[in-house]
Amino acid sequence: MADSPVFDQVTGFGGNGVPGTYTPPPSEPNLPFPGLPPTAQSGCVATGPFNTTKVNLGPGIAIGEHCLVRGINENMKDPLFYLHHGNLDRIWWKWQMADPTNRLYALSGPTTQTPPFTNITLDFELPFTTLAQPIAVREVMDAESEPGCFQYMD
Repeated sequence: MADSPVFDQVTGFGGNGVPGTYTPPPSEPNLPFPGLPPTAQSGCVATGPFNTTKVNLGPGIAIGEHCLVRGINENMKDPLFYLHHGNLDRIWWKWQMADPTNRLYALSGPTTQTPPFTNITLDFELPFTTLAQPIAVREVMDAESEPGCFQYMD
């Protein structure tokens, strides 16, 4: 995977980070996956267009600016996160469109990864905290309706 064009230093997003160049602060929990080894953080991205990118941890974690790190706890600060999740959304949409009558609003599973477990429903509200007001799952299941209003073209 390290040889993938997506990590190319010139035409891609740069390398996967230099091991040993970033140590998470002791106050940074291994969320959302407790018990991850320190190697889950690969290190500061030293090549490519994001090699000088600085990010801040937060909200609520007392640490200042640091390098862009590729790893599980840092993923929402990495531009690759949005490329990856955009594709997951596209795959989900393709599954829905294979049988829209039965799949557009189909879902199941727990609302959290840790107890207490509650099964998800279309009325479950997604808590966006500081980004937006909470929104019910049913309101985001159809990409072509508000608030999304987009289509995939494949």
